[in-house]
Amino acid sequence: MRASEGQYRHLKAALGDMAMKYDAAETEIARLEAILGQLRALILYHQNDREIADKFILRPLGALEAALYDCGRGAKVPLLDHAPERPGRPVRLAREDVQGSLAFAVELLVAGRRGTEAACEWVATTARRQGLRSEDGAPLTARQVKSWRAEISRGKAPAGACETFVHLRCMRPYSAAFRTASGQQPLPQQGYEVLAGAIIKGLAATAPRSGPKKANRS
Repeated sequence: MRASEGQYRHLKAALGDMAMKYDAAETEIARLEAILGQLRALILYHQNDREIADKFILRPLGALEAALYDCGRGAKVPLLDHAPERPGRPVRLAREDVQGSLAFAVELLVAGRRGTEAACEWVATTARRQGLRSEDGAPLTARQVKSWRAEISRGKAPAGACETFVHLRCMRPYSAAFRTASGQQPLPQQGYEVLAGAIIKGLAATAPRSGPKKANRS
């Protein structure tokens, strides 16, 4: 037996309520509680599918929910407690993916004949409108985005950021946006904005508070 239309409407309402609580939260524990609320709503909704319930298909999500709950109570949870892959600081974190992705969004706009300064401002403004923020909750700025792209171009950015940039550059439909014939743009300028906007929207949904923090300058 699958979930009814009424149960689906209830799920959407619950997800929307938790999304508003997440956006309005002023503490990390409040954000975590909103995350747990969404996770529980999704688990309960899909448990209405008898095959999913009988085969315990959502057991991994249940384990994650329990681990996040315990972690929010101050417990050291083995599922979420891992040493770095190698000695030193952790690498290939979510912030590196955000850095590489937003730098690539600028690259797309520049390929569409938009100036670098204007492209960085467009990306930063769109990110702020979509709710994409840095790890400390600060809004992203055009200066940050410009510096991330410059770091990648010089090979000075974290490995994860560079890998994300190169990976996107090779993906369809992005790769086709750079192919030119007789100096012609493959897409109208609006097409580049659509592609760049889709990248930002995806980040705002999957990594809403994962942008690198502003560097401290003395």
